[in-house]
Amino acid sequence: MENTKAFDIYKDFEKRKAMTKEEMLSKLNEWAKSGKYEKDMLVANWKPQKTACEVITNYYNPDRDEIRIIDVASGTGLVGMELLKLGFRNVDALDPSEEMMKVAKERKIYQNHFTEYFDGTRLACIETDTYDAAFVVGGFSVGYMPTNALFELIRIAKIGGLLILSVWEGFDEMIDEYRDRFFPLTQKMEKNGELTLLREDVIPKPDKEPNGLRLVYRVHVSESSFSHLKALQNCNEF
Repeated sequence: MENTKAFDIYKDFEKRKAMTKEEMLSKLNEWAKSGKYEKDMLVANWKPQKTACEVITNYYNPDRDEIRIIDVASGTGLVGMELLKLGFRNVDALDPSEEMMKVAKERKIYQNHFTEYFDGTRLACIETDTYDAAFVVGGFSVGYMPTNALFELIRIAKIGGLLILSVWEGFDEMIDEYRDRFFPLTQKMEKNGELTLLREDVIPKPDKEPNGLRLVYRVHVSESSFSHLKALQNCNEF
């Protein structure tokens, strides 16, 4: 088996493209168990967990204990920790990696822990219209969540709830799964009155990596009326 060091969050997109879902999950488990995942995340110059979480205070300021949030692709709980600092305690976690979830559980920052894939398939464990906000920080990346995950994000968010997404600027051009798929779908949803893009913020990075991009959408329907996109060949689904 390859050394965990070979699984680099920024540099090994080509290797990730070639992995099966099972291989990707194995690598994620290794990444978490080795402790390298958090080292990689915490040295990221644009602090995606912090910048994603800060924006929610513009929409939910009072009664933060009452706001129901889900952290999708939650990893070891770095987003949950930031939300807790801001006073949001009613937060659930979802991630397919048992090793990631093990660390998150030890932190005791989440109410519920769902060890599940999030690929757009309807999740029996989460009811429709459950959350005031759904966070995805880093989940829309090579070999992780497909574009179709947007449908399930809309379903589990309440009408009037928020989708707060943190991605790389230009991710839709760099990654096959999102090219000519992600933003065309969100734009169709906006035109149909299912979503409203509230803000789109570029988060500058001091190094040569792409800038961060923070997207905030308001959800207006319990479920999208559009059909799921056809899955791409050789595309993993997280």
